[in-house]
Amino acid sequence: MKKIFLLEEKKFYYRDGTDGENVEDIDIIGYFSTKEIVSTAINKCINLGMKKEELVCSEYDFNTKKQKYVYILFYEYSIKDERGYTDYFYKFQPQTNKKKCMQLKEELLKKDFYMPNKNKIFDDFTDRGFSIRKIMIDTMIAGAVYAKK
Repeated sequence: MKKIFLLEEKKFYYRDGTDGENVEDIDIIGYFSTKEIVSTAINKCINLGMKKEELVCSEYDFNTKKQKYVYILFYEYSIKDERGYTDYFYKFQPQTNKKKCMQLKEELLKKDFYMPNKNKIFDDFTDRGFSIRKIMIDTMIAGAVYAKK
């Protein structure tokens, strides 16, 4: 496998003038090994009622053979202000194993943006906002798919 494809459903609402970030809902549909499998997944999503224009495919270099899973590092936190809570969510390039995600996390923690501060609220299941998820390749993620039925 030389490439891996991420299929997501992205619902864009607006661009936040305060921080310049998009306000959107993003659901991961899955990571796939070929464009043909992505096309099949897109058709299944459309049949479940998802809008074609909200299905977005991203391509990543992924040099490995016979990989059954990808490991994804996520960074998420909330900030509370007078308007309530604002959630921030970031995911990084898929990795071939958990160790690589851990190394990436340690590198990111050296950067000011990812360092904990008094304004960031982290979920208990994370390590300073970071979590790693193991996702099976060529399988649609149930949460994104079954929620549409």
